[in-house]
Amino acid sequence: MAMENLQLIEKQAAAQGIGELKISWAKMAGPSVMVDAIISGNLHFSAQGVPSLALMWDRTKGSVGVKAISAITNTDIYLNTRNPNIKSIRDFTDKDRIAVPSVKVSTQALFLQIAAEKEWGPGQHGKLDHLTVGLAHPTHWLPCSIRWVRSPRTSPPHHSTRRR
Repeated sequence: MAMENLQLIEKQAAAQGIGELKISWAKMAGPSVMVDAIISGNLHFSAQGVPSLALMWDRTKGSVGVKAISAITNTDIYLNTRNPNIKSIRDFTDKDRIAVPSVKVSTQALFLQIAAEKEWGPGQHGKLDHLTVGLAHPTHWLPCSIRWVRSPRTSPPHHSTRRR
């Protein structure tokens, strides 16, 4: 991460006369973990998508008051599958699992719900929710190789890694 490697926080603190800071960097698995950590005061900065930012903002507007710095990505999101019988979201069965970074709150999960409502009509946004499992990028590729999750929903660069 550039902020860590370039010590940007430490440099800004020194420039403002704050003095030496002890910065800890943690890698977390998916936005739901980051939302909980920010709300509980155990995390002060995170990089995630708009849906979880909106959730954090809503939950903290009377207290911590979470704010955004910038968009993390503006890119396509793919639904890959190793099941040759799946040509559209209508083809998923109870035998299939769709990996998303966080169930119901990640960008990928919400886009899947939007696609479900477009496919099956108003009120059907949750039709595929029972097939989703929360697995962090790029962890969701491991179950694909052991035949547990057949369809991870992902964004670059993880999408292109799997396609190779």
